[in-house]
Amino acid sequence: MVLREGDEAARIRQQIEALKPGQRLHLNDLPSSLQCFTRGIAKGLGLWVSKAKDAAFRTPGAMSTVEVFNLGGSIESFAEGMKHTLSDLAHGEMVELPTTLSAEQRFAVKQVAKEMGYKTHMLGSGADKNLAVANLEEFQTHVKATLENLQPGESHEFELGHYKYLLQNPCDVAFEKQTVKNVVGSFCFTVRNSHRSQDGTVLTVEAHGKDHKGGDEMTESTEEQVALLFDKYANGRSGDQRFLMRKPDLTNFVEDAARANAPRAKL
Repeated sequence: MVLREGDEAARIRQQIEALKPGQRLHLNDLPSSLQCFTRGIAKGLGLWVSKAKDAAFRTPGAMSTVEVFNLGGSIESFAEGMKHTLSDLAHGEMVELPTTLSAEQRFAVKQVAKEMGYKTHMLGSGADKNLAVANLEEFQTHVKATLENLQPGESHEFELGHYKYLLQNPCDVAFEKQTVKNVVGSFCFTVRNSHRSQDGTVLTVEAHGKDHKGGDEMTESTEEQVALLFDKYANGRSGDQRFLMRKPDLTNFVEDAARANAPRAKL
C-alpha cells in the first residue's frame, strides 16, 4: 500500500516519535490506510503496536483502534512514563498493557498504580494473559460510603459493568468485583452472591454484627503487597505460569510476605 503523507499522517508520525519510555498512544477510528501507516512507523522505531483486526484491516476504509507503546529505556524512565500514561485514565477507564512486559516492568507498573490509587488485575488466559490498570477511585469511595451506612442485618446490591455504556475503554467487571471485595474485607460484612442482571453483574453484600467472626482474609493493602513481592522474586517461567526458581528467592518471598501479612497470618 502506498500512502501519501498528508496532515493527519504527519501528526500521527510526530506523536509516535514523541513517545517516551512507558508512554502510549491510543488512536481511535483510524481508516485502514492510516492503520497501516501507524503500524509501519511504530515498528520502524522499534515500538510495540497492537495487532491489526484482520477483518477490518482487509476492508478498505474500515475504521479501527491502534495502540502504540514505548517499552524501551531504563526501568526508572519506564516507570516515569507510565505515570504519564496512567494519569490520562478517566474514572472507570482501564488500560491493558502488552503481554511482552518483563517481570521488572510489571512490578514497576504495579508500584506506580498503587502510588496513584489505581487497581491492577490480570486479564485473559494463556499466552494472551496480560496486566491491566484501572482508575476506580470514585467507585471505591462510593462502595465505602455505602457500606458505612449499612446496618447489621441489611444488605446492598452493587450493580457492576455500567462503565461499558459510558466509556470507550471501560474497566473490566473483574476490577469492580475486586474493588467491592477488597472494601468488604475491611468491614464485618460478607459477599453473599453474584448473579447476572439484564445490564450486567450484581454483587450482594450483607452486614453482620460486631460479634461476627469472619475468615482470615487479607486486607487490600496486604494482598497488593504480597502480589508485588511475588512479581519481585518470581524469576522462572513455564508457558504462561511464573514461579520462584531459586531457593533464596523463595525464602526471601516467604519472609517478606509473612511480614506484610503479620499479625493476621503466619506463613
